[in-house]
Amino acid sequence: MTVQQITDVMTHGAIPAGQMRLIKPLYEAYPDGLNLEDLSNTSDCSIEETRSTLGSLGRRVTAKLGKIIAKPSTLIIAKDKTQQYRLTEDMVSFIRSVPDLERALGNDIRMFFLHTPEASSFIWNADKTGGELQQFRRA
Repeated sequence: MTVQQITDVMTHGAIPAGQMRLIKPLYEAYPDGLNLEDLSNTSDCSIEETRSTLGSLGRRVTAKLGKIIAKPSTLIIAKDKTQQYRLTEDMVSFIRSVPDLERALGNDIRMFFLHTPEASSFIWNADKTGGELQQFRRA
């Protein structure tokens, strides 16, 4: 796993609010991580909704890189033997290399909540070296 693979995956389209909702608390908890219950509570979701979002993160990896990893989301988020979820070191390096994304993750997590009428996704600039949060309204 490399920072380049993560760059390819994360710049493969906008980063939806749901994925930002996972990445933000794990970035803030790095390197300690969070268990599934705490991650769910932090992001105002049920455990099932959190698992579903982890699955969508895995589908993002597979969409860009193919089936190179048995559990594709582990390119970005790893679960250790104590059941703690953590961002991988390469993912943290990627975030730190993109100041716009790091700033976006510094915003209030409620911007990424699932059960709100509005949320925000991270939209990449054309050159994919930066971007900004873009608010959207749910139907």
